[in-house]
Amino acid sequence: PTFAYEHKIFVAPFSRRFPRAKVYSVRGWSWPINLPDAFFGIFRTGEIVSNDKSTPWAAEIEQKVLGPCSLGIAPYTEAVFFHKPSRSLLVTDAVVCVPSSPPSCIDASTVRQSAEDRFFSTQKPGDRAPEEVSSLGKDESWPAPTSALGWARMALLALYFGPHDLLTPQSSFEAVSEKLLVAPVLRKLVYSRMTDAVAEFAQEVALEFDFTQIVPAHFKAPVSATTRDWLDAFAFVLRIKYPDTWDEAARRAALPEEDFETLDFIERTLLKLGLTPNEL
Repeated sequence: PTFAYEHKIFVAPFSRRFPRAKVYSVRGWSWPINLPDAFFGIFRTGEIVSNDKSTPWAAEIEQKVLGPCSLGIAPYTEAVFFHKPSRSLLVTDAVVCVPSSPPSCIDASTVRQSAEDRFFSTQKPGDRAPEEVSSLGKDESWPAPTSALGWARMALLALYFGPHDLLTPQSSFEAVSEKLLVAPVLRKLVYSRMTDAVAEFAQEVALEFDFTQIVPAHFKAPVSATTRDWLDAFAFVLRIKYPDTWDEAARRAALPEEDFETLDFIERTLLKLGLTPNEL
C-alpha cells in the first residue's frame, strides 16, 4: 500500500506460503540502493493504481493512490482503500489517531521503561534550564513513572522524533491524542513538499468514498470518522489552496510549533544537502 519496503516485508514469506496468491502493490523503493521488487521476493501480478476496475476486488473495494511523487532521494506513494460493504477507509500512513492510553498489544514493561527513562527526557526538557533539570533528578519532584507518562513519551517520539518536552509531555500529548490527524513527521517532511498533490488526493478521497470509519495501520483502529474529519486532518495543506475555506479548520487543528523543532532541523539538513526539494 505504500512505497516503503517495511510495509511489504511480509509479502515474500506470504507468497511462498500461498504460491497461488496474486500480488498487487504500488511502486516500491529501497534505500540506500533502489533494488527491484523481485530482489525482495515480491513478484507483482499488477500495480495498484487509482480507480482500477480490473482488479479481482473491484466489486467490493475501490482505491485511490497518492503519487508517486519524487522527494529527491525517494519517491512517495500511498494507496488508500474503500471497503464498500462496511464503509471503511483503509490507510497505511495517511492519517493516524493516537489513543489516550497504551494499546494492549504493547507490553506493560515497555511502557514503564519509557516512563522511567531519564536519558531522552533530559535531552528534551522543554524550556527548563540545565540546572533545573539536574536538580529534578536529585529530589522527589521528578515525574512519577506512570503508564500514562510512558505512553505519552512513546507516542510523541514516534510522531515527532523529538518533541519539545519529554520530561512533562502531557500538554503536547493532549494536542495529538484521540483525534484524526496527519502524523507530524509525514506532515513536515513529506506532505509539505507536495502540497498540491496532497490537497487533490484528500479532496478526491472525500468526494468519492462515503466512509464512516477509518482503519489506519498505526496507533488506534478502527476510528469513527467522516469525510469531514478526513478533510479537517488535511486542513494544513488545503488552506494553502483555499485559505478562505480552510483557515479556521487549520487553526483548530494546529499543533504546538515548538514540538516541530527536531523535524525542522531534519528538514533544514535535507534541504541544505540537496536531498529534498523545497516543494513540488
